[in-house]
Amino acid sequence: MIVDLFGPPGSGKSFLAPRLAAEHNVPTVRLRFGQKYALALMFFATQRPLARALLRLWDLHTRAYPLRRRKKLKRLISFVAKEQKARLRGGGVVDEGIFQYLLVLHEAPVVPAQIDAVLRHLDPGDYLVCIVETRRETRVKRMIDRGSVSRGELGEAYQDKWQSVLAANAGLLAGMFQGRFRCQIVKND
Repeated sequence: MIVDLFGPPGSGKSFLAPRLAAEHNVPTVRLRFGQKYALALMFFATQRPLARALLRLWDLHTRAYPLRRRKKLKRLISFVAKEQKARLRGGGVVDEGIFQYLLVLHEAPVVPAQIDAVLRHLDPGDYLVCIVETRRETRVKRMIDRGSVSRGELGEAYQDKWQSVLAANAGLLAGMFQGRFRCQIVKND
């Protein structure tokens, strides 16, 4: 079983991964240097319908942002590499996998039909989605503390808009996941 963590940036997914691994008796999936591209290639070769759906979604959502295309593709490669390693091990906890990629890819409201095009290629029996819930203030503080976001750099208005879109998308996606996959809510404040 693959335990896929899902939640907005700063919700504590990486922090919770070892605890959930112990709880579900599976290893935490970490990539060593040099593994990412080989595992991603293996994923794209063995999971073709899912890989095509993910690449279509990436292309659709990054065309308007040419400077972000490469960064979003690199994230996709990292996320699917972790999923592939978990598959090869017969399971594991993935702090950033396919479910998380569906959230971080979008910078606008999610279109459910586009998400369905990806989800239909996933076997619900293979996954447990742990939805990590954290207060917005806690998430923003964690993101600023680790240097991934500077409120002054992008401006308060942009940050507030992005956090609102992120929260709405996280809620919609969590609802979609709960309708198809086994899910566990994890509070982390």
